[in-house]
Amino acid sequence: MLKRLIVILTSLVLVASACGSDATTTTTAAPATTAATTAAPAATAAPATTAAPEPVAVIEYGGTLLVGSTGDPESLNPFTSSAGAATEGNLYESLVRHDFTTYEIIPALAESWEQSADGLTWTFQLREDVEFHDGRSFTADDAVYSLGIAQQETSASLEPALRAVIGVEALDDYTVQITLSVPTQTLLSTLVFAYMVPNDPSIDFDDGGIGTGPFKFVSWDRNQSIVLERNENYWRSDADGYQLPYLDGIVIRPIADGGVAALELADGGVQLLVSADFNQYDKIQADGNVLAVLPPGVSGPYYDLRINTRKERLDGSTNPLGDVRVRQALSLAMDRPGVSEALFGLMPIFDNTIGPDSPFFNPDAPSFAVRDVERAKALLTEAGYPDGVDIGSLLIHANLGLAYEIIPVLLQQHWAEAGITVALESMDVGSWVVRVATDQDFDLANSGGSPKPDAFDLIEHPWAKSQELRTGWGLSSPEGAAFYELLAEARTLADPEEYRQALMDLQAMAVEGAHNIIIGGGINNAAHLPEVMGFVQHARALTYLAEVWLDQ
Repeated sequence: MLKRLIVILTSLVLVASACGSDATTTTTAAPATTAATTAAPAATAAPATTAAPEPVAVIEYGGTLLVGSTGDPESLNPFTSSAGAATEGNLYESLVRHDFTTYEIIPALAESWEQSADGLTWTFQLREDVEFHDGRSFTADDAVYSLGIAQQETSASLEPALRAVIGVEALDDYTVQITLSVPTQTLLSTLVFAYMVPNDPSIDFDDGGIGTGPFKFVSWDRNQSIVLERNENYWRSDADGYQLPYLDGIVIRPIADGGVAALELADGGVQLLVSADFNQYDKIQADGNVLAVLPPGVSGPYYDLRINTRKERLDGSTNPLGDVRVRQALSLAMDRPGVSEALFGLMPIFDNTIGPDSPFFNPDAPSFAVRDVERAKALLTEAGYPDGVDIGSLLIHANLGLAYEIIPVLLQQHWAEAGITVALESMDVGSWVVRVATDQDFDLANSGGSPKPDAFDLIEHPWAKSQELRTGWGLSSPEGAAFYELLAEARTLADPEEYRQALMDLQAMAVEGAHNIIIGGGINNAAHLPEVMGFVQHARALTYLAEVWLDQ
């Protein structure tokens, strides 16, 4: 097996011992403005995680990585359905990509790009050394074709974010121009997930996939395995100039049962689980295997508390949660470190998804993340509840995992210390959706989200995206209406500084309004054997394996 000695930092891991007008343009290869729209780090790192870098390691080429996924994808079409967390980022690539340690947007199939001064025209210069897996060259025609598919309604996750795109044109074989109806600050972060495929409508992605990624499709035995092999003509090299990928291949097996998956990992039947079952974390650690965690300062998923802010309930009774002071008291009375401790110390502690290291962080935004029971009681008194308050019921996701069951029980205990009474009502996800999203017949509901590692989405995802209707905040208060108006305006601001200020204002408004309270960072960790090297946990739990290797 080919080896080479280099100085590297391996994946950040949780070790077993850690816890029981167009007149002018701006040209950029990896734009400074994009760095300002990348992930906002969590305010407080998960206390029980340990970074375990190995300063010197021997990278080995070769070997087949055995991967366990939570289920078989519906197809390998990267537009109409998820191609699977373990497959899409290895088969397909986009014009731009993330640096997985900082989430800065950097060149991929586009080696550089220009943005016009008015923000309406983006011109991408494509790499000229890229081939699809079947040997045909990647050109601007393929990019135009792929972006056309991404704009169709069948591309549910991409189409809404690309509605400002009014034209995509190939200026020559390796130049693509995108024209917008309004400036769109989120264009690049959307293009990260707009994968490129050949301009060939005859390709059947239900039975396979053709992209430019580090691995090529070999076979798919439904509900048994997907086999990928090394792309020998892959264009990327690592930081030292050595060609990627390191692995010879990947075999992906669907393992729906988390307990079975943990046993398979312990026995070596798989070497990497793309999403380990929270209930199995103790076993995984006891077996000496690795729970991967996000790099420091990177925001990922979150747990939240959705609140009905309407002054009256559907039955006409007064809703105490219609008073912002009551909602703020809920946040202040939470013992977030206690919640994290109950979740293996893995939950980062914050109530603002934009972290302090982000250029978009507002240091003057309010925060209720530090527990203060006396202040919570004072707010209740100001709201007219000096003897405490019954806020109704908290709806619980009954089958989304143990964390969703643990958190409400803990919150009920925390709030009781501040004189806040709440009943817990457990139900299946379908019933939860009807009560919260369809009927808006609820007081509080626990939930979670997984935003894109982009400053705008880190605000929009938890505090917008249908929350105006569900929580009623935009309908029941002028502060809420102002928030949603500014959010809509912010996306179309061409000036970077105006955009930054708008996002700073938005986070302050959202935390102050407390219509959707962030409890802390969500937990969705991959797990792997110690022999799996170079793996980096992704903010959205996707699995990129170009720079992973096996220490054999």
